Amino acid sequence: MPPVCSPSSPRPSESLHDPSSDIGPEDVSLAEVYDLSFALELDWYEDIGLCKQGEAERLLRDGDTTLGGRVPVNPSGGLSCFGEAIPARAIAQVCEPVWQLRGQATGRQVEGARVGITANQGLIGHGSSVIVSS
Repeated sequence: MPPVCSPSSPRPSESLHDPSSDIGPEDVSLAEVYDLSFALELDWYEDIGLCKQGEAERLLRDGDTTLGGRVPVNPSGGLSCFGEAIPARAIAQVCEPVWQLRGQATGRQVEGARVGITANQGLIGHGSSVIVSS
Protein backbone atom coordinates (compact mmCIF):
# COMPACT_ATOMS: atom_id res chain seq x y z
CA MET A 1 0.00 0.00 0.00
CA PRO A 2 1.40 3.45 -0.83
CA PRO A 3 2.22 5.71 2.10
CA VAL A 4 -0.34 8.31 3.15
CA CYS A 5 2.31 11.00 2.71
CA SER A 6 4.72 11.20 -0.18
CA PRO A 7 8.43 11.00 0.67
CA SER A 8 8.83 14.68 -0.18
CA SER A 9 5.96 15.96 1.97
CA PRO A 10 6.21 16.47 5.72
CA ARG A 11 4.44 13.83 7.79
CA PRO A 12 1.45 15.24 9.69
CA SER A 13 3.30 14.68 12.97
CA GLU A 14 6.16 16.86 11.74
CA SER A 15 3.83 19.75 11.02
CA LEU A 16 1.61 19.18 14.09
CA HIS A 17 3.72 21.31 16.36
CA ASP A 18 2.57 24.93 16.23
CA PRO A 19 5.07 27.11 18.12
CA SER A 20 2.30 29.52 19.11
CA SER A 21 0.27 26.76 20.79
CA ASP A 22 2.98 24.49 22.18
CA ILE A 23 0.98 21.39 21.20
CA GLY A 24 2.93 18.44 19.87
CA PRO A 25 2.25 14.74 19.25
CA GLU A 26 3.31 13.93 22.81
CA ASP A 27 0.41 16.05 24.12
CA VAL A 28 -2.34 14.09 22.37
CA SER A 29 -4.78 12.49 24.83
CA LEU A 30 -6.93 10.68 22.25
CA ALA A 31 -7.29 10.25 18.52
CA GLU A 32 -10.18 9.56 16.17
CA VAL A 33 -8.73 8.14 12.95
CA TYR A 34 -10.03 6.71 9.70
CA ASP A 35 -10.27 2.97 10.29
CA LEU A 36 -12.13 1.54 7.30
CA SER A 37 -9.03 -0.57 6.71
CA PHE A 38 -6.86 -1.89 9.51
CA ALA A 39 -3.70 -1.07 7.54
CA LEU A 40 -4.78 2.55 7.11
CA GLU A 41 -5.56 2.82 10.81
CA LEU A 42 -2.04 1.67 11.68
CA ASP A 43 -0.59 4.12 9.15
CA TRP A 44 -2.47 6.96 10.84
CA TYR A 45 -0.98 6.03 14.24
CA GLU A 46 2.45 6.67 12.76
CA ASP A 47 1.49 9.61 10.54
CA ILE A 48 -0.01 11.69 13.35
CA GLY A 49 2.87 10.90 15.69
CA LEU A 50 1.29 8.51 18.18
CA CYS A 51 4.36 6.33 17.64
CA LYS A 52 7.47 6.19 15.50
CA GLN A 53 7.42 4.76 11.99
CA GLY A 54 7.22 0.96 12.13
CA GLU A 55 5.91 0.86 15.72
CA ALA A 56 2.13 1.03 15.16
CA GLU A 57 1.58 -2.70 15.53
CA ARG A 58 3.42 -2.70 18.86
CA LEU A 59 1.40 0.31 20.05
CA LEU A 60 -1.76 -1.66 19.32
CA ARG A 61 -0.54 -4.96 20.80
CA ASP A 62 0.66 -3.24 23.99
CA GLY A 63 -2.86 -1.90 24.58
CA ASP A 64 -1.79 1.74 24.34
CA THR A 65 -4.69 2.56 21.99
CA THR A 66 -7.45 1.12 24.19
CA LEU A 67 -9.60 3.10 26.59
CA GLY A 68 -7.35 3.48 29.63
CA GLY A 69 -4.22 3.12 27.45
CA ARG A 70 -1.58 5.77 26.82
CA VAL A 71 -3.48 7.31 23.89
CA PRO A 72 -6.91 5.82 23.19
CA VAL A 73 -7.78 5.66 19.50
CA ASN A 74 -11.39 5.75 18.33
CA PRO A 75 -13.03 5.67 21.75
CA SER A 76 -16.25 6.40 19.81
CA GLY A 77 -16.01 2.96 18.22
CA GLY A 78 -14.63 4.18 14.92
CA LEU A 79 -16.00 4.19 11.41
CA SER A 80 -17.50 0.72 11.72
CA CYS A 81 -19.93 2.05 14.34
CA PHE A 82 -21.25 4.58 11.84
CA GLY A 83 -21.43 2.40 8.75
CA GLU A 84 -19.49 3.79 5.85
CA ALA A 85 -20.99 7.27 6.05
CA ILE A 86 -17.64 9.00 5.64
CA PRO A 87 -18.89 12.63 5.54
CA ALA A 88 -20.99 12.04 8.67
CA ARG A 89 -18.06 10.22 10.26
CA ALA A 90 -15.80 13.22 9.67
CA ILE A 91 -18.23 15.40 11.63
CA ALA A 92 -18.58 12.78 14.37
CA GLN A 93 -14.78 12.57 14.60
CA VAL A 94 -14.66 16.24 15.56
CA CYS A 95 -17.58 15.94 17.99
CA GLU A 96 -15.95 13.05 19.88
CA PRO A 97 -12.83 14.94 21.06
CA VAL A 98 -15.01 17.91 22.02
CA TRP A 99 -17.23 15.64 24.11
CA GLN A 100 -14.14 13.99 25.60
CA LEU A 101 -12.56 17.31 26.59
CA ARG A 102 -15.86 18.44 28.11
CA GLY A 103 -16.18 15.18 30.08
CA GLN A 104 -19.39 14.29 28.23
CA ALA A 105 -18.35 10.94 26.71
CA THR A 106 -20.27 8.75 29.12
CA GLY A 107 -19.19 5.11 28.98
CA ARG A 108 -16.06 5.83 26.96
CA GLN A 109 -14.56 8.84 28.73
CA VAL A 110 -10.79 9.32 28.40
CA GLU A 111 -9.78 10.50 31.85
CA GLY A 112 -7.89 13.79 31.87
CA ALA A 113 -8.32 14.38 28.13
CA ARG A 114 -6.78 17.73 27.12
CA VAL A 115 -5.91 17.34 23.41
CA GLY A 116 -7.68 15.33 20.73
CA ILE A 117 -6.74 14.87 17.08
CA THR A 118 -8.77 13.56 14.16
CA ALA A 119 -7.61 12.15 10.84
CA ASN A 120 -10.15 11.33 8.16
CA GLN A 121 -9.68 10.15 4.61
CA GLY A 122 -12.11 10.17 1.72
CA LEU A 123 -12.07 8.97 -1.84
CA ILE A 124 -9.05 9.75 -4.02
CA GLY A 125 -6.93 10.84 -1.10
CA HIS A 126 -9.03 13.70 0.22
CA GLY A 127 -8.56 14.08 3.91
CA SER A 128 -9.00 16.30 6.91
CA SER A 129 -7.55 16.66 10.35
CA VAL A 130 -8.63 18.71 13.36
CA ILE A 131 -6.88 19.32 16.68
CA VAL A 132 -9.08 20.14 19.65
CA SER A 133 -7.56 21.34 22.92
CA SER A 134 -8.87 22.56 26.24
